[in-house]
Amino acid sequence: MLRWFNRFISRLLLKNISYAEEHVAAIKELSKEHKLVFILPFQSALLVAALRRAIKERSLPSETPILYLSTPQTLLTTPKKRKNDLVALLTLEQSKSTKPILIVPHMLILGRRRTRAGRSAMDLVFGTRDSPGFLRLLTSLILNKHNAHWQIGDSIALSETESKHNLRFVLRRQFRRLEETHIGPRAKSYDRTRILRGHICFNGRSKARVSEEITTLFQRNRRAF
Repeated sequence: MLRWFNRFISRLLLKNISYAEEHVAAIKELSKEHKLVFILPFQSALLVAALRRAIKERSLPSETPILYLSTPQTLLTTPKKRKNDLVALLTLEQSKSTKPILIVPHMLILGRRRTRAGRSAMDLVFGTRDSPGFLRLLTSLILNKHNAHWQIGDSIALSETESKHNLRFVLRRQFRRLEETHIGPRAKSYDRTRILRGHICFNGRSKARVSEEITTLFQRNRRAF
């Protein structure tokens, strides 16, 4: 049963997902002098299978490792599974190769557009739109199969990253740029909208108190900025 399900997904959902020819040419050129590592925005066996299929169909370097930036937070995600020392994994890959590591961000675009901010009950159970769990991603892929396509970000040399925090920041910025370009800007949270529109008034409170509240609101909703 499981084998049939995997075959169904591979043949009907993952086959011939668009991967632009200019991306193919760029990857093949980069692989001549570098050890490539593909980075996905979040952990997903389905995404890995889709990218592996694209690699095979376009005759890209088959030995290319595929890593991920974060783990979707669902009811099935344990704290242990959320640990991901990306720099350590990249360092391990570098130790296996004489070529310098070059990181290439990959994002599967499914044509969805955010219509609201904040987390719903569905987000807590099945993951968010930005970082979906297996069932939510599978549903999105079924509904958007004909619009699905791969986009890649700018390559990043591992030797040029100063720390794991710096690398994660650069990767998040890359994925955010891909999202805004191909999916659309994220919906603003209510708290951010209040701040930007100047709806926080003093009402007898001190400037320090208002400043503290604004800082708290920004920190609480930092992913929306």
